[in-house]
Amino acid sequence: MAKKKKNTDIVKDSVIRKNTAAVFFQAHYVKIVLIIFVVYGFSLRAYHIDYVSIGLHNLKENQHLSEALNFYNKGVSIHREVFFQSANLDIPYYEEYPQLPLIPYVGVALWKIFGISFWTMRLQIILFSLGTIPMSYLVTKKITGDKVLSLLTAGFMAVMPLNVFFGRNIQPESPCLFLLLVFYYYFIKWSEDAGFRSSLYAGAALALIGLLKISFLVPALAVLPVFPYRRTWDDLKSIRLKPYYGFLVILALPLYIWITKLTNVHASLTEGSLHNIKPLAPFTLQYWSANSIALISFLIDNYTIPLSAVMFMGLTALIFAKGRTRSFFLAYSGSFVVYMMIFNVYFYQHSYYQMPYVYLASFAVAFALHCLFTVVIRVKYLQYASFVVLLLSLYPVRASITRHYDSQFPGTDIAAEYLKSHTAASDRFLILATAQKLSVCYFAERFCFALPGDEEEIRKFEKKFNSKYIFIYNNSMPEAMSRKSWDYVSKNYKIAQAGLINTSEGPDASQGGGFRVAYLLLEKGGQFSMDELNGKVPELKKYYEFSYGNLPFYVIEPEK
Repeated sequence: MAKKKKNTDIVKDSVIRKNTAAVFFQAHYVKIVLIIFVVYGFSLRAYHIDYVSIGLHNLKENQHLSEALNFYNKGVSIHREVFFQSANLDIPYYEEYPQLPLIPYVGVALWKIFGISFWTMRLQIILFSLGTIPMSYLVTKKITGDKVLSLLTAGFMAVMPLNVFFGRNIQPESPCLFLLLVFYYYFIKWSEDAGFRSSLYAGAALALIGLLKISFLVPALAVLPVFPYRRTWDDLKSIRLKPYYGFLVILALPLYIWITKLTNVHASLTEGSLHNIKPLAPFTLQYWSANSIALISFLIDNYTIPLSAVMFMGLTALIFAKGRTRSFFLAYSGSFVVYMMIFNVYFYQHSYYQMPYVYLASFAVAFALHCLFTVVIRVKYLQYASFVVLLLSLYPVRASITRHYDSQFPGTDIAAEYLKSHTAASDRFLILATAQKLSVCYFAERFCFALPGDEEEIRKFEKKFNSKYIFIYNNSMPEAMSRKSWDYVSKNYKIAQAGLINTSEGPDASQGGGFRVAYLLLEKGGQFSMDELNGKVPELKKYYEFSYGNLPFYVIEPEK
């Protein structure tokens, strides 16, 4: 019989295993922690991955979904055909600014494989957003040389509400942010040791950024302090050009703008945006006082109140940083001035216009905590306490993310089902609603046009496009009734369907009992009267999912 192990041998084996695990973790802790960040980041972004596009900023989602669906049905094109935002009655193209529809192109390819769905379109965005987590580590490590600070930056990139919600919304911000970090990494690498491959990767990333979302080119100015001016001058004098050839890929950007200008079907490609560039506006008190409420709400939603406070402390601390950390991140911060001079109108209208600077915000938070636990409080290993702060920040972070997800505009997909089943593919309809409700046009797969205020214009539209329906969301009803065209509408259109929310059920239960109208779908051939809804029993159509309960949605179709 084999001899039993002595207790001392068992203890030794246990110690060896513990030491082996400790050595393994010490050797691979960066990868392990990054994997944890990525997995947790995915869990935050994957919520409602296959949910209907009726949430916050669904206008952008439905723009790209429209483009993808039209490419899927009609073939890939350089023109972005969208079911709303028509430039005029004849041309349903959305070409206000040059933007290569790469997201719809990828979406079409995925739909051909997996079928039409929301999750395939959102998954590509999520993967790019998750890619920003390890890339932020690599860039920060390249700049600062500090593993702990780099990991902490990656942690905040994983959970920052701005990078979470728009890290799954179908729009180009997350791919551009990932590409911006790729550009930073390879440009800094090229500045240290000139090589064709680094210049190619940096140049390709910058070119793709310009094709996807030109606004992300501005923070590329952060690399100016690390540009090897003396080496470049010497190389040019000696005609050593190979390390620079990769940057020629950037020429794809002006080439694309030139091509789209030639092939554009109307003149709004650049003209539609140029009038919004007001370079002096951010330097006036009027700009900040007029838009302060929106900007403060964006700040709170995107970063939370406590992290915003820490972020500003970190930005201030950058003044006292050393070496490349100071020069790079101050240049990154300084590029924000240029950014605001160009995009100040969009900055207060859309919260996602802060996305080019979410890496700066995440680093600033991490840097403030790093300084606190390594400079102010100099205790060995206390620097790891900053990760405890990261964990504590999850409570306000998750609250902000939940507010993002719970901002929904129910009913548009239900109204769209009715429109799609009662119209031909070539028919169009009129709509009066704010931007978030234009989703009804995508769901119906019918081109829509804003309800004119003039009766004659409505008549022309009806005749030209066989238009028989008008969709009006509840908060736009007062505007509809105040227009001159309402007299014509009220005498010639009846209620085909009314969307209703029971305020005694679901998330609205606190408002008391009774139904409130969410939208009205009007049909030509009758007279408008809310009395048509009296005595009708609402029909339950579906439930919408909120974090704090399901919202039942009802409809009444008077003639059913």
